[in-house]
Amino acid sequence: MIVTFRETLASLQDLKYGQTIIKKTVGQALWYWTKYLLLITALGVTLAIAALAYYVPQLPKLLQDQIPNLDLTIKDGQASTTVQQPFYAGDDKFIFILDTAGKLEDLDKYPAGVLILEDKVVAKKDSGDIRVYPLKDFPDGSFTKAVVLDWIKNNQLTILGLGAVTVVFLGLFITGLTWIWKVSGLVIFALLVWVASRLIKRTVSIADSLKLVLYASVLPTLIGAVSVLSPSSQISSIIQLGLLLLYSLGWLWYLPAKKVIK
Repeated sequence: MIVTFRETLASLQDLKYGQTIIKKTVGQALWYWTKYLLLITALGVTLAIAALAYYVPQLPKLLQDQIPNLDLTIKDGQASTTVQQPFYAGDDKFIFILDTAGKLEDLDKYPAGVLILEDKVVAKKDSGDIRVYPLKDFPDGSFTKAVVLDWIKNNQLTILGLGAVTVVFLGLFITGLTWIWKVSGLVIFALLVWVASRLIKRTVSIADSLKLVLYASVLPTLIGAVSVLSPSSQISSIIQLGLLLLYSLGWLWYLPAKKVIK
């Protein structure tokens, strides 16, 4: 990556660098941009795993006041409890309800939540999506606040491992989708740059236009990754577009003019 960093610094400091860019293949230009996307993914995954490593040991303490103080027994696919029902915990945004005599409609007035009925668990997301899980698919056992906290305390390596695997999987999945989405957009932008090249008498090919756009999109991509942590996303989008235009059209402008052979 050191060689790539040096190339990036050289390209951003020289609006005549377009002459070097168009000598490369489309594959080289695409890999050049992809390396930065993979770098962003690697940094994000590393930070997420580091956060997991920091917070997992603190989970028992953090969840001490968050887990409701109740008991729940599952046997032969049926739920029972000694607490007074219906039992509610949560707020207007997310509710937890334990009511073995309840019904699915008990979640209707809440945007999201979990409802435990006599023979099933109902989970509702903010999107309105509702999933039903029969208790017959759950192992028999008794669950209390103390049992849950004790399990978390004694299985921190398992939780950390599962969390790390999940983070890596999500990172790769999101990166794949982002790559497809971004490259599709850059191809469209490259067509516009190609049209602009015709207007200013720079007879580059569509492939050359794509190379210029891929190189020009590196800095906007890095800024976009950093702006995820910033609330000023609209300003960031304007800056990214401005930089993409500056470098792609700037490199295009300083390409030597060619006569069109008729």
